[in-house]
Parts: sequence; C-alpha cells; structure tokens
Amino acid sequence: MIVWFSTISVLGIRGIALHPEVLKALSPTYAFDFLFHTGATGFLSLAAVVLAITGVEALYADMGHFGRAGDHAAWLLLVFPACILSYLGQGGLILNDPSTISAPFFQLMPQGGRIPLVVLATAATVIASQAVISGAFSIAQQAAELGYLPRLRVIHTSERQIGQVYVPFVNWVLLVAVLTLVFSFQTSAKLAFAFGMGVTATITITTILFFFIVRHRWHRPLWLAAAGSGGLPGRGPRVLCRQPDQAHPWRLAAAGHRAGPVHGDGHVVPRQPAGDRRAPAYRGAAADIHRRAPR
Repeated sequence: MIVWFSTISVLGIRGIALHPEVLKALSPTYAFDFLFHTGATGFLSLAAVVLAITGVEALYADMGHFGRAGDHAAWLLLVFPACILSYLGQGGLILNDPSTISAPFFQLMPQGGRIPLVVLATAATVIASQAVISGAFSIAQQAAELGYLPRLRVIHTSERQIGQVYVPFVNWVLLVAVLTLVFSFQTSAKLAFAFGMGVTATITITTILFFFIVRHRWHRPLWLAAAGSGGLPGRGPRVLCRQPDQAHPWRLAAAGHRAGPVHGDGHVVPRQPAGDRRAPAYRGAAADIHRRAPR
C-alpha cells in the first residue's frame, strides 16, 4: 500500500505541474459556491463527493488489528496527502487537456506505464478490501456477543490479537452480496453512484443514532449532542462524552482492570476479585455465546 500511495502522489504532482492553477481548488469557497448555487445537482453530487474519501473507513474498520495510533498516522501522514495530490493532479490534467476527462487517473501515467499501473491498482484494491472484510467479521462477532445476532461460528486467527477473527457465514454472505451487486448494476458508474448514496445514508443513520445516545442515554445537554452530531459523527463519543465503562466495555488492554464483560442488556458485569476463580454470572444471550480470548 505504501507503493500504491507513493505512486498516486507522484502522478498527482505531475498533473499539478501541467496546470498549477488547480491548487486554487484547495479553497473551500469553490465547494460552497457549487453546493448552494446549483440546486438539486449540487446536493446529488454529494454522493460522488463522498467517494473521494470513502476509503478512510477501511482504515478504521481494521483498527482492531493495528490500533488507533497506527490508523491515525497512516491517514494523516500518507493516505490523506496522497489522495489530495491525486485529485488535484487529475483536475490539472483535465484543465490542461479536456479530452482526458474519460479516464484522468490512468492518463496521468505515460503510455508505457499504464499496464503496470492497472496491475498495481488491482493489487491495492484486493488489499484494501481485506480491511473491510475483517471489519465485517469483527462487527458480526461483537453483535453476536451482545445478543443482536444469533450464535455464529467464530475462528480466532491470531494467538496475540483478539480482534483478528474469521466468521465463515459472514464471508459467504459478502461473496453473494458482492456478486449480486456487480451483476445488477453492470457498470462501474451506476455502482459508484449507488455506493455513494449508500455511504451517505450510513453516515446519516449513524449520526442520528449518536445524537440519541448522547441525548437520551448519556443525558448530555442538547447543544452538546447537536454539536457532536454535526461535527464529529464518528469520533464524537471519544471526544465529547467519554465514559470508559460505557463506551469501551471491551477494551482489554489499558482499561481491562476497570471493565468486565457485557450482558445483552448493555450493563457491565463487575470483575471478580483477584484469586476468585468463579465464572462471572452471565445472563440471556451473552451466557450462550461468551467466549474466552485465546491465550
């Protein structure tokens, strides 16, 4: 992935050099002008705009493997700058030669290097998809442990990382879903638009859910819940309303001594005193699906 992002950065710089005036696009005034002065077109274009940064959730979906610090460093120091350079470079190429609008990314590369670029892009796609797949496994495992899904077969693939799991049922469901989408939409343009709308709907749903949790579960002031929902839909719980025993009951490292397992009703079970070998009193679905981490 380092080779991939380094490559698109170099290509982006090449496109910027063709038309340096494209750097003006860094100003947000152009985006606001387009959004508020083009009517419905500007609003519907948000589905395509979301695709510009839609890969970032793959980084954070795989946080259980690499940790928060590693994901933040990868995004801020490598992925985000590389994406900005690539998009600006494609814009510079189109402004310099409008006939390249059909495939600006690949036309940034000279003719002799396009086949290796296609191979590299395919490899990067496969690698990036693994982060999303492993994230789906982790979400399914956690949902089953909390009683929101029926019991699933979960295979731990690492003796050191509790977050590295494989769920065969979810793997086959993803395969069928992906093939169905490909054969249904047929073209990448239709699939990209549908995916952008799906991501936008997901962001909206999670923002609304976060607002209700902060307002009605944690009983925070309305202005704080609104500010967190409007500005920090993904990181709001950590930044604004941090409550370790509620927000992170399964953090097994630094906070492992503070929080115990969770019942299906969301309550944290107190840890047993040191030396007490009695099993914790689980209730409901959590009693059936509780698993110990491999040692």
